[in-house]
Amino acid sequence: MAVPPIHSIAAAIWPVDDHAHHKRTDEERLKINVLRARDHQVHANEQAHLATAGGRAWVAGYAYQVGPDGEPYAIEEEVDITVSPETTPGVRYAEGQQIEQAAASAPEPTPQDEAAVARAEQRIGETETATQKAAQDKRPESDSCVNTFA
Repeated sequence: MAVPPIHSIAAAIWPVDDHAHHKRTDEERLKINVLRARDHQVHANEQAHLATAGGRAWVAGYAYQVGPDGEPYAIEEEVDITVSPETTPGVRYAEGQQIEQAAASAPEPTPQDEAAVARAEQRIGETETATQKAAQDKRPESDSCVNTFA
């Protein structure tokens, strides 16, 4: 399904209704609608990350753009996720999965979200490799088995 351009969605959802409406050009009204839509999207992504991160995340900050109406609109957010200093494979694996889910939870993932998913997948893969290596190290060195019957 093709997604309509954000400015057409914004114009339909958030018609500009301010006191200077009659003084704004069509271009300014469109820009305000686009910024409002982006602001809404940023906050929706943020809420998805926070809800999925299970208390490990917090909003580190926003990048804003001031619209033609003089109002600041969030155009980007940064959500940080706490990672435990614990190095046991089970903890690292569980954290990797939670980070991956939180990063992938945004309704409209950003390149930063996709990079966080990739880092989480790498963490999970490294943990699986370390767990497999530890299991192999615990095996007896001889692969042969001798059965003696009396």
